[in-house]
Amino acid sequence: MVKNNMKTFKDQSAKEQGIDTSRQFVVVDELSDGSGYKKGDILEINRDDNSRNPYFKRISDGVEHCWDWSRLYYATKDWDTLEAGDTLINFDDEVEVLGICGKVIFTGDIDDNSVVSEKGGETKEQLIDNSWKIKGIETEEDMVEVECEGNKVKISRKSAENLNLIK
Repeated sequence: MVKNNMKTFKDQSAKEQGIDTSRQFVVVDELSDGSGYKKGDILEINRDDNSRNPYFKRISDGVEHCWDWSRLYYATKDWDTLEAGDTLINFDDEVEVLGICGKVIFTGDIDDNSVVSEKGGETKEQLIDNSWKIKGIETEEDMVEVECEGNKVKISRKSAENLNLIK
């Protein structure tokens, strides 16, 4: 399903769709009256009642609401969902994605909403080869699969290290 040019889940329960409820989710479509969560909020499931709108809590402040799966998608950012405004990091350097034209990703330094310097355009493969990563939401390569109560789940590499599940 696609809403506002972003992929979302269907209007069904997590179980019906095979959604991994151990992951975080991003709000990609908000209510027209402005109530509840806002586009871009990162959520995790708080109580799954097997409905199409279980209870979630916002990561930033713990606010809880019931919310439709059809307004959410996995919060994991990857190169295929990269868009203007995203930030790339390479060791201590950060650049903003200014735009994407075909396979070319244009980046630059932004200061007070004006371009300070344009870094130029490179393909995703060139950026990856030069050790650039997507900042913010954990990327797929920052996730590891672990076994929990007989089920395999993906969690962040950092969480797995903090829990001494990996080195």
